[in-house]
Amino acid sequence: MTDGIEDPGTTAPAVLPAVVARVTALADRLGVPQAEVFDVGRLSVACGVPSPWSGPC
Repeated sequence: MTDGIEDPGTTAPAVLPAVVARVTALADRLGVPQAEVFDVGRLSVACGVPSPWSGPC
């Protein structure tokens, strides 16, 4: 499984730090607080994970 990455020789654990670094640099350039960008609750909801405080789906 490639986690959506086209190169089957590259694993997600090897790519994740690079993606985090790029997103962090972009957030810094745009002046967006990193806490807002990497908010686990917002990321989870955006990915379709039900929020524990939103009640049953």
